[in-house]
Amino acid sequence: ILILETIKKIDSLYNNNKTLKSKFTQIDTNGEKLNGFMILSRPFNARVEYFNSDTIIISNKNTITIQDKLTNNKSYIPMNATPLNFIIGDQISLLDESKIKIVNYQEIDNNIIITIVGSKFYNLGTLTMIFDKSNTILKEWIIVNGKNTNRIIFNNPEISNKNLSSSFFNVHRIKNIDFNSI
Repeated sequence: ILILETIKKIDSLYNNNKTLKSKFTQIDTNGEKLNGFMILSRPFNARVEYFNSDTIIISNKNTITIQDKLTNNKSYIPMNATPLNFIIGDQISLLDESKIKIVNYQEIDNNIIITIVGSKFYNLGTLTMIFDKSNTILKEWIIVNGKNTNRIIFNNPEISNKNLSSSFFNVHRIKNIDFNSI
């Protein structure tokens, strides 16, 4: 029952707030580190910018676009082909087994660790989310898809119910934004 209450508390926090923004460190399979900032704005919008890189990642309801800001070269990934689909949809429900399945739940020290897979599409990989036990704020996530692993460590993430301009997530008119002004 305590696990169920904890999961409902996490669902409630993120369903009552639309936006998460944070600076982060990303560590890939090879141990390479990149720093940047991320803005998740439900439903389905995300923007990831790396410091010291010309790569920007923007998502909308259907597509994740990875773009080089200098050359304007773009590659596309269907949104429903990634675990990101589960955490920035209309509603977050870690208990909705028609969409996801919890394959691991642990409470270690001050962390709640939840690993999910897609109920219908196990080939999407796993998403492990690490939450702060005291306030259920997302501290870290690890996406494992095949042989690739990406770990994102958030630096003081902020959540809010702020509605953000759709221009932040427009892949056709990418504009520079000041992370601190959002």
